[in-house]
Amino acid sequence: MEGPVLALGLLAALAVCGSWGLNEEERLIQHLFKEKGYDKELRPVAHPEDSVEITLALTLSNLISLKEVEETLTTNVWIEHGWKDSRLQWDAEAFGNISVLRLPSHLLWLPEIVLENNNDGSFEISYSCNILIYPSGAVYWLPPAIFRSSCPISVTYFPFDWQNCSLKFRERGVGDRAPASQGQRGPQHPDGQSRPPGCHLLPHHPPQAPLLHHQHPGALRAHLLHDQPGLLPAGRL
Repeated sequence: MEGPVLALGLLAALAVCGSWGLNEEERLIQHLFKEKGYDKELRPVAHPEDSVEITLALTLSNLISLKEVEETLTTNVWIEHGWKDSRLQWDAEAFGNISVLRLPSHLLWLPEIVLENNNDGSFEISYSCNILIYPSGAVYWLPPAIFRSSCPISVTYFPFDWQNCSLKFRERGVGDRAPASQGQRGPQHPDGQSRPPGCHLLPHHPPQAPLLHHQHPGALRAHLLHDQPGLLPAGRL
């Protein structure tokens, strides 16, 4: 009987060593994606008829160009997204008091917010950036993007003319006008502190932001306000 007993002892030791070999973040990722069976193709809602509330805010990083002949505005921006996904909740004490988890954006469900009045055929956000996830299930995403949007130019009062260029965002496949709503705040961290800089480099600007309901009809018109950087007029989808 020594042979089978020894074999069982070795198997138990290997199993224990295997669990010890994982650090806390690896255990947490395994818990969220394997044990809980996270599926990024599914919206983070309990019922199909439910909506996902998404907060948006835009910060203008650089006004690259305004081409009058082509009526094209090129801007470098940061787009803040915030929403809650209950499937990504965890007990921080059970995982080494991890207070935030950073993951590549391609691993998670993402809202499909696109620029409607683009001028180059590219609707999507241009670049990828890590997503921050908190134990409460709060998700924070701050990708940069370069947009080429249409901007009607009027030179009636040249050389004293001024131009008003707008960025109009909507959910992919939806384009109805949304009613206005005031007083919504942009994405905030669960601990109430200032947001981390984008890809952890962007300075903090407390923006006013629209509240979006994913898969609900509507559109958001975002005006670039030269005297209020980082602000968007409020709207609701």
